[in-house]
Amino acid sequence: MLKILIGLVLVLLLFVVLFFDRLKEALHAGGMAVLLAIILSLSVAAGWLGFTDSGKPAKRAPSVPAGTTFPPAAGAPVQSVVVPGDPIPAAPSREEAPGEGFLSVQEIYERVSPSVVVVYNLNESGQVRTHGTGFFIDPWGMVATNYHVVEGAASLKIKTKSGSTMDIRGIAASDAENDIVILAATLPVDAVQTLRMTPSLPKVGDKIVVIGTPYHPQLAQTITDGLVSAIRPVSGGKRLIQISAPISPGSSGSPVVNMKGDVVGIATRVHRQASHIGIAVPGEILSGLTPASPFPVAKLPVLYAGQSLSVEPAPQPGDGQRKLEQERQRALEQRVREEEERRKWREQRIGEAADLLDKARHNLSFDRHDLAFSQFDKALQIFRGIGETQGMAVCLEQMGGILYKKGRPDLAQEYLRQAASMRGRM
Repeated sequence: MLKILIGLVLVLLLFVVLFFDRLKEALHAGGMAVLLAIILSLSVAAGWLGFTDSGKPAKRAPSVPAGTTFPPAAGAPVQSVVVPGDPIPAAPSREEAPGEGFLSVQEIYERVSPSVVVVYNLNESGQVRTHGTGFFIDPWGMVATNYHVVEGAASLKIKTKSGSTMDIRGIAASDAENDIVILAATLPVDAVQTLRMTPSLPKVGDKIVVIGTPYHPQLAQTITDGLVSAIRPVSGGKRLIQISAPISPGSSGSPVVNMKGDVVGIATRVHRQASHIGIAVPGEILSGLTPASPFPVAKLPVLYAGQSLSVEPAPQPGDGQRKLEQERQRALEQRVREEEERRKWREQRIGEAADLLDKARHNLSFDRHDLAFSQFDKALQIFRGIGETQGMAVCLEQMGGILYKKGRPDLAQEYLRQAASMRGRM
């Protein structure tokens, strides 16, 4: 190698001698740039011949089998090492990027709120009985809400975020057991902004938002956020979503939305013992309902009738006796209510009979015997219906007396005999 280098130097010197005049002119024209170019060429040639700056040949890197990885140095950041033969990892796609597709609360509100409506439950006079929340689920004006929001209504109306009020032409589908219903609105197709339902349950810890109408229609489009705090099994093998987002009366039927803007459930009620715990029906149940030809709102069966809806837990070991005691207690309470209702009804009927007796005696004092007899007879029927023996005896005695005055002693005696029999049983 040394001989080759010496030869190269000699060739260079020969070049300088032969072309000294031209080199001189070039140096005058280009100055140091030409000189530097010559030095650089020499350096490259030396490197090409396999020499280091120390004059020794450079060593080759040892060959490494394909697929071999190296641990990082202690305290050094971990870096990706590509070994010859390894496939080059592709850059992550937008779908695979962390957090891709997730929206902020503000973005969710802007996207979801135009689809959320106030649902008005109206009586026969068109007056508002109560209200709830609903949301569009398809481009044809189908609105999802809770069953208990619309039951007992003579008619229904909805009000959109823009302020438009629209009639509901009928019930397209209902599932009273799961407390959901689909309404058919009368509106143009192009006016509908729909929400997408998720096909599966959310996971505990997922962040969610709720947009609804708590307490009063003036509070429409209220947004709250929270977490899926639990998935609760309930009786019948069903599951409900427990949420920490605050909801209130009027929020029933509100969409529970994940951070991608998809509906995971329908806000239904707060827990009976813990008002800070919200309960939602899973969106997958709503997805299973198929809208059909709408039937009149007024023909929707009344099932809940304003009763408080509670979450009945799934049976647990040892719950049999507890459930039996609860059923007995409910039966006792029901009997007490029935007895109280019967007492009130009896008092009402006695009052009606007493009023008839007063009118009959008044007419009798003016010798209006036929009218008095008719009124005593009506009072008698009331007393018979409630089993009031004393009242029956009084009526029979009065009617017997009237019959004597009208010249019917045989019939009069029969009435008086019945009256005496009644008195004998008292």
